Amino acid sequence: MGRLVGLRDVTIAKVIENTDTTYQTDEPVKLFKAVSGKVTVKRSSEKITSDDEIEEILSDLDSIDVEFVGNKLTMQRIADIYGCRLVKGMLIDNQDDRPVEIALGFRAKETNGKYQFHWLYCGKFDGDDEQDYESKGEKPNPKTKTVKGTFYARKKDGNFRVRVHESELLGSENEAKQAIDSWFSQVQEPLED
Repeated sequence: MGRLVGLRDVTIAKVIENTDTTYQTDEPVKLFKAVSGKVTVKRSSEKITSDDEIEEILSDLDSIDVEFVGNKLTMQRIADIYGCRLVKGMLIDNQDDRPVEIALGFRAKETNGKYQFHWLYCGKFDGDDEQDYESKGEKPNPKTKTVKGTFYARKKDGNFRVRVHESELLGSENEAKQAIDSWFSQVQEPLED
């Protein structure tokens, strides 16, 4: 496995159903061209002690914080993630808009030319919708768009992410190789044992 040297194909899919028995998404769409990204999995832990030593450590998933920077968000993608309305080319923001539950996929390139593929199953971009504006001045200073959100486990089975590291696949792991071929055409389900 090589070091990470690239990021691309930041993709979202609206979660249609997230219940104890069903997880279903819309068809994935590209969010934007990636500049950078960060995924932070937060866990809380509690030490249980007896006889003056640690007997066990309990650990629970708190949340997954994501922050991605891209070239720009189209008005359609703003509506897709923040729940505002796009009507005849006009983006309408309302005080009652709520972020949409989505799945988030992307791939990161390694120095060996292989990729790490990711899907986070459930989350919302709930950070501020912030955009910097600046006069051109003597030379242009292009702006990027940052989206921040919180992701979590889906209700059906507690899974919050599926990943494939292409450089670590063994010759017999054909199903994972096939999943890579269609990684961004659908949110990938875990393979069965």
